[in-house]
Amino acid sequence: MLKCEAIENEKVKRMDKYIQHGTTSTLDHCIAVAYVSFAMAKKLNIHCDYNSLIRGALLHDYFLYDWHDHTHRFHGFTHPRTALQNAQRDFILTGIEKDIILKHMFP
Repeated sequence: MLKCEAIENEKVKRMDKYIQHGTTSTLDHCIAVAYVSFAMAKKLNIHCDYNSLIRGALLHDYFLYDWHDHTHRFHGFTHPRTALQNAQRDFILTGIEKDIILKHMFP
């Protein structure tokens, strides 16, 4: 059974306050990424740690600030590390989850 306790976390829920793309909140974006990632893995018959896939996708933009604010000039380059630092502070992460969060903007 797949489960992601992070979705119940109050700080994760706060991502709903920040706009990610257009009118989509960071929380809605991360939920959509988790859903599509899982659906693609299942459709393509990719066997993996689905719990880590979903959790990593949910936390990949866990930066907890409004990136449109001009104080975050290099957001595109720095937010994966910020998201990882925040996630490590608030959760115990697997290596797969850390990798997903840190490397999601590759290259």
